[in-house]
Amino acid sequence: MTPAEQGVGMGDMTAQDGWKRVGWNGVRLSVPEVWHPAGIEPSCLVFEKDGRPGMTIRWTSTTARGWRRIRRHPVGRATVSGMRRGFPPALRRTLRETAVPASWRDALAGCFSAAEIDAAAAFSWGDAGGHGGEGIVVDCRRTSRRFLIHFHRTDAPGEAAEIRRVLASIHSGPEDGRVLWAVFDIQAELPGEFRLLRHRFVPGAFHLLFRTRSETVGLYRWGPASVLLRNNSLQDFVAKRLAVPQGIFNAATGESVAWSGRIPPARGGRRWMTPWKPEPYHRGRAWRPPRRNKILAVQAVSAAAGEGYPLERLCAAFRTLPADGGGKGRLLDAPLDV
Repeated sequence: MTPAEQGVGMGDMTAQDGWKRVGWNGVRLSVPEVWHPAGIEPSCLVFEKDGRPGMTIRWTSTTARGWRRIRRHPVGRATVSGMRRGFPPALRRTLRETAVPASWRDALAGCFSAAEIDAAAAFSWGDAGGHGGEGIVVDCRRTSRRFLIHFHRTDAPGEAAEIRRVLASIHSGPEDGRVLWAVFDIQAELPGEFRLLRHRFVPGAFHLLFRTRSETVGLYRWGPASVLLRNNSLQDFVAKRLAVPQGIFNAATGESVAWSGRIPPARGGRRWMTPWKPEPYHRGRAWRPPRRNKILAVQAVSAAAGEGYPLERLCAAFRTLPADGGGKGRLLDAPLDV
């Protein structure tokens, strides 16, 4: 039985009434189903709608110090002047501070305190060509994060109500000790101690790599399965993609494979620097979810067998959802701009 068939793990977070739930690195929010990720960084999400910029939410630690806070995070100060450098030169001169709209104050009250909202800095920008928008910089003292949230103006019917609903859905920090990771058509709920090392989203292949005190955990999603497995078994596909030796596969069916054992580092690694250390222990599972033309896999790497989280729990918390309707988001390879 595949993890998806066990029916355990997190609740169903699929799109409802035209909205969908998004989770990334401790931040959760709901957005319209027709909004798609256009850019993803460890502390930033950019959405587009109808092929145009829609919303950006960026956050940074308020406990950072020195050059890391100032240079790596252009929103280091909750003032309009502190954000100006993050805007294109043509729009910087139009950026101006405004009062926080009363409707926004009510919407943000679910995540931020009244004092935090009072200290927030709202702003707007625009040009003669109709390009512009509005946003807010607000601190969340509970999670020591500063948020920059802004929306590009389109003057579409119901846009104001849409923005209020997005703002009301924003939450920061783990929920019951677990963090939601939900973008595109993948979803996972992981313990709060899992720290994101890197991520990659390209057509047909998604990869998230996390680190804990005792192991690294990789989540993988490939598709379409019908094409990728046309001339390969699932076991052969996993062996090639994840460099798993055929000798350590210990369970295989038509829809699921599992493996465990020590795997020597790839040629060119730094094994020669620590010859006394044992080879890393790998354990993993790959499966084809029912009624999804995708392949999912979870692989955990630790120093010894028996360390880390149970593999069954990790697999049960990872799933793929029905693909987003409408157009596809455009991933940005260049550094994100606000």
